[in-house]
Amino acid sequence: MNASRTQGFTLLEMLISIAIVAMIAITVYQVNSNAIRQQQRLEDFTLGHMILMNSVEQYQLDVKLGEQEIRPEERIRFVHEDEEFEIKITRTTGEIEGIDQVNFVLSRIDPNNDSRQQMEEITTYMRKGQRVDSVSL
Repeated sequence: MNASRTQGFTLLEMLISIAIVAMIAITVYQVNSNAIRQQQRLEDFTLGHMILMNSVEQYQLDVKLGEQEIRPEERIRFVHEDEEFEIKITRTTGEIEGIDQVNFVLSRIDPNNDSRQQMEEITTYMRKGQRVDSVSL
């Protein structure tokens, strides 16, 4: 009878080993899914920052060349990789005379209910009515 007991594992030993393997698998899954979510947030932040920096540069160049009408607020909607975004540009008189504060806010638009999720915000300063007749390169 002792010889047959040493040939295999008991049911209790098998259940304990399965429970340990399951806990390890759950831990690995949670760590992996957290890493994937963090990577997506980082990609969103990077994309948002790049889009806004491009918008700031384009706005400043358009204003300098006189191609951009200076308005207190405007919204620009566009699509990038099947996602819809909006940039809200707000120009207000700054605390320093002759300087305007220009605020750029990038939001992702939910196509189901047209709600906005703010992704990034950049504030810059420009001279009032800043325009130049020509640009030398």
